[in-house]
Amino acid sequence: MGGKPIRTGSNPGVSIEDLDPAKSRGEILDLWNSRLGRDFPLDERLLMQNLSRETNRTRCLGAWQGKSLVGFILCKQHTKRLGSEETKSEEGNLSAIVVSPALGRTGIGTALLSRAEADLSSLGVRRLHLGEDTYHFFPGAPADGSEAKALEGFLASRGFEPGALCHDMIGDLGGIDLESLAPKDEGWDGITVGPYGKGDRAALSAFLSRTFPGRWYQDTMEALDAGMRPKDLILMKDGSTVIGFARIYDGESPVLGPGVYWRALMGGSPGGLGPIGVDEAYRGRGLGLRILHESLMALKNRGAAVTVIDWTTHLGFYGKMGFGIWKNYRHYTKDLTQGTRT
Repeated sequence: MGGKPIRTGSNPGVSIEDLDPAKSRGEILDLWNSRLGRDFPLDERLLMQNLSRETNRTRCLGAWQGKSLVGFILCKQHTKRLGSEETKSEEGNLSAIVVSPALGRTGIGTALLSRAEADLSSLGVRRLHLGEDTYHFFPGAPADGSEAKALEGFLASRGFEPGALCHDMIGDLGGIDLESLAPKDEGWDGITVGPYGKGDRAALSAFLSRTFPGRWYQDTMEALDAGMRPKDLILMKDGSTVIGFARIYDGESPVLGPGVYWRALMGGSPGGLGPIGVDEAYRGRGLGLRILHESLMALKNRGAAVTVIDWTTHLGFYGKMGFGIWKNYRHYTKDLTQGTRT
């Protein structure tokens, strides 16, 4: 390994070095699950998917004590263009930071973050967001669970400013009477809902570039190219024009969406939904609820039971289909031009 040794509180024999997360996947998984596995159990399939498909600039550092990985940090800089949006290279993300539970409060996390921030700053990053990255693990800092208070204190001490809450929502399709929750027709003549077909790519691309031109466009088109099954993409059309979409997942989906990231906690028939959206010109007619209902019915008909809708603030909307809050996250941002308050 041969990295430069650092002194970290009561653990002077720790070195921080560049880490190849693919080569060290076993150590990363062991470390992650020793600290976060109860609330966010990570497996190799998800880890490698999110690492291999990311094309933004990625920086991964490991903290080693002898031959043992005792901490790591994964950060990113925005270097790819999302749809028609301009590249925002001044923006970065703290995708994950994990330290061995036996070595908490010994300065390892601070040393990892300081080194990563210095590297990102040298590349022109000015704002660092916790989570929210493409191929993210978290939409923000987990705000509940066994590690939430420790993480909140760490972020505050390192100069991160808290923002709004967002949520993962959960429902058991086996116990929800979806048929009785079907929304009423509010003038839907000519509007259809069904799975993506081979001839739909151009219409889908036009819809997304017009209505959701940034990350949703990019993520969806990349998923299609990565082998997403047609039945995992639900389209709403007015004639031949796409006016709405929803992405859905089950445990066998070739591209895992965030709704099934933590499927080890969801039983044997997990389901997921998101993102979902309707063209602004068609809103106010109950069409969002219609595509939500039909997407959930599609999941239920394929055998999905416990289902998660990830990263949302629309509690009332999804609550109409029997979903409630499962996990909470808080957005955090740090201005790297201001340094860290001590």
